[in-house]
Amino acid sequence: PDLGRGSLGLERQMETAARVGSHPEEASDVATDLMCPADGFYRQLGERAAAYGISCDLLAVGGRYLDLASLEPLASSSGGHLFYYPLPGAANAPQDLFRHLSADRALACSLRVRTSPEFKASRHYGHLVPHDKYDNLYYMTACDASDTYAFDFEFQGGGFTQGPDCPPAIQIAFQYTKLVPLEAAAAEGGAPGGGGERPGEALGSHRVERRLRIITKQLAVAVDQVDCYESADAAAVAALLTHKVINASLQAGLAEGRSLTHDWLVILISHFNLQTGGADFEAAAQTGGPVEWGFEKCPALHALPRTVYGLLRSQLLRDDIAGDAPDQRTYLVHLLRRLPPHDAERLLYPQMESWASAEKRALPRHGLSRAAVAAAGHPLFLVDGFLSLAVYCSPSASRGDLPFPPPQRSAMREHINALKAGRLVAPEVQFVRGGVDDPAPFEALLLEEPKPVFMGGVADKGFGPFIDTVVQGVRQYVTDM
Repeated sequence: PDLGRGSLGLERQMETAARVGSHPEEASDVATDLMCPADGFYRQLGERAAAYGISCDLLAVGGRYLDLASLEPLASSSGGHLFYYPLPGAANAPQDLFRHLSADRALACSLRVRTSPEFKASRHYGHLVPHDKYDNLYYMTACDASDTYAFDFEFQGGGFTQGPDCPPAIQIAFQYTKLVPLEAAAAEGGAPGGGGERPGEALGSHRVERRLRIITKQLAVAVDQVDCYESADAAAVAALLTHKVINASLQAGLAEGRSLTHDWLVILISHFNLQTGGADFEAAAQTGGPVEWGFEKCPALHALPRTVYGLLRSQLLRDDIAGDAPDQRTYLVHLLRRLPPHDAERLLYPQMESWASAEKRALPRHGLSRAAVAAAGHPLFLVDGFLSLAVYCSPSASRGDLPFPPPQRSAMREHINALKAGRLVAPEVQFVRGGVDDPAPFEALLLEEPKPVFMGGVADKGFGPFIDTVVQGVRQYVTDM
């Protein structure tokens, strides 16, 4: 929109670029400013739409700066989705729009969180609207099955006890309206029983039902910190960290967000080593001894350092303001605030698997580096970056009789199609024949390699140097304790 109320244009980006040109040291502050709306017009518009039960989706095709930071609140404030396509020629808008409109949606939603007296919900994350009078009650105009929300909890009173008689418990009540086809409603038995549905009025070929789902779960209390580590879900931990980093970056700047992320990993690894190694590790750390940074003794957290590295390496925490970089950052914020943990983990740190042929998978996971590709010795590699999929055929295999791209009915193609079908956003699939095609789409997903242009970030030099800085930080942290 470039006319009338709510008009946007290139002036904002041009003004900030001029500011960076004269004061390069302010690049982080300028990039942070471009993450925030220019004014509250579209947020207010979204809130007014939500008040009438209207959900607004936004599809944006890039190519130039669009100021999505100002437009995005229209979608998030009304329970809608933002779809962004940086390259018009590679846009999957028709597929995404069809999938989105044909998916089941919950409307006029309310979410209530209750806990046992030992603890309480203290903060929420995701596209939730808190009630202005009642604590722990939230609203959403609409949500999909994949929409995800997170909460922080804090102790009340004396905290948890180890007694088995009354373990801590949490209850979540989710109430929503759903449009159910009359045929489906009849197949389900018509009038509801004890499942929480209320019969609703017929509306054309559908019936409006108000439903209530209640989940009550008792929680085991960890014996010690090591037990807590072993019961954690690395993807959920990374997703909650990402929520906190986004909030910190918006409030204190991207530079502070990067610093807090790096320090968080340093502190986590420090305490893990202190718990598993005790005084021996403390003495070794002060004299330059080994640091277990990969959580080899705790497989549940093994993926966490690489996911945090991916977060620091991502567009989300970069100071880039050229072209559509600010819009890409806004889109990442929107996605990471609503994706399930394992999808968010894949968006931050891709997964590479190797295939012996188009019909047989070799290994499910490799490091994201050229050295890992060379050492594997397999002809085909599939890298899943959530928004993009790259299929790479090694130069030696591309000169042979291996069919490439893989045939449509091959096992590899079926796997790719299954990945695409299960996504909120259909990923762009690119096939790269080694030694023939431009390797950029494949190499862009090899995050463990150094960035082509060093911009001063702690993760820009590659995964190895990044871990060196983390280990150095752990030693310093333990020494200063």
